[in-house]
Amino acid sequence: MHRRQGRELAGRRNAEQVLAVLTEAARPLTAYELLDRLSSSGITAATTVYRALARLISAGHVHRLNSLNAYIACDNNYHTEQSAVVFVVCRVCHATAEIAVPSVTKVLDERLGDHGFSIVAANIEINGLCADCAKRRPEG
Repeated sequence: MHRRQGRELAGRRNAEQVLAVLTEAARPLTAYELLDRLSSSGITAATTVYRALARLISAGHVHRLNSLNAYIACDNNYHTEQSAVVFVVCRVCHATAEIAVPSVTKVLDERLGDHGFSIVAANIEINGLCADCAKRRPEG
């Protein structure tokens, strides 16, 4: 096997491991949280995790949540390039839900088109409180 093929195979294997951890996680994880969870499987460098994340994001299997500086596995296959992906993120417990909203992209595309801007991808984050945290929140 050529060296390049070996690196490609290792890259795929690393991406599969990262995706498995993100899929099983109950919440979005930072790259260093991923590294901690993957260290027993032989992934010991942050650069390896970041390369795997880049590969997974490019393939549409993982999303980066800017507000948390964390990553989450794509939990649906129903969104398309015409759909905005809206993430609702609890500001207390970081519970996250992913929702595809085609109408948002349509409206944004129309408004931004007036300025000569075309959307390549739209990921929108909305921060608030999940139902559980809202119930625990003191009145006032």
